[in-house]
Amino acid sequence: MLTRYIQHLLTKGKKTNQVVTQISLKKATNKGGVEYSQAQFKAVRELTQEEHTDISKLTEQFMRYTQHVSLDFDNAVYTDENGIQPLKVDPQTGEILE
Repeated sequence: MLTRYIQHLLTKGKKTNQVVTQISLKKATNKGGVEYSQAQFKAVRELTQEEHTDISKLTEQFMRYTQHVSLDFDNAVYTDENGIQPLKVDPQTGEILE
């Protein structure tokens, strides 16, 4: 969902650090009948110039920080009522696969 939202913004010539994004949760059920909350993303408005200046500083700091973080998608896990489970993640997008 996040990947699609970002792609949608890019088709409109916008980046995520140029808009206010509303994040809400939608109830969903997987094939096994397990209910979960699915994140929904919506652009509410463009940032003001002042807001964009402030967020650009934070974006720059975040980008510097993430250069030192690595993710091990091959060994990603999550915990549910059955214990630790392998987590399938698309290594290119970071999107969690069902």
